[in-house]
Amino acid sequence: MKLAENLQKVSALDRAWNERRWDDYSSFYSDEVVVFINGMTNPQNKRDFLIAARSICELFPDNQVLIDPYINLFASGNESLTCSVAWVMGSKTDAFVFGDYLFKPKYSNYAVTVAAVRGWRNGKVIMQRVWFDVEQLLSRVSMSRIRK
Repeated sequence: MKLAENLQKVSALDRAWNERRWDDYSSFYSDEVVVFINGMTNPQNKRDFLIAARSICELFPDNQVLIDPYINLFASGNESLTCSVAWVMGSKTDAFVFGDYLFKPKYSNYAVTVAAVRGWRNGKVIMQRVWFDVEQLLSRVSMSRIRK
């Protein structure tokens, strides 16, 4: 039964992201969660991860995880891990700075695949690893390093 519950929680978590219900989104994560995102050298704690999530949605207000259907959604046999693979779509027409990089979109729309593996304990995410297709993203934008 936990297996089906965890898969439903993944959908509810992504739905909360899509609807920008940040309190609901935050409630899926344990206070001790550790989040790893490809391209980042250090894991994020809950606070830093939620700040980054909100800032991404501020940069890309129409960003949506396509969950109906997922490309793939499954759980481990021991019910402690879930994996979702989905399209993330949105648009951006103006240049923006993120971290040390200046992005100048070549195209207004983007669609990239993202995979998220989550470890669960007591109904909360305790570990999350996210990979997105950097090649797809970079093919849609022109990027240059800027000085701080």
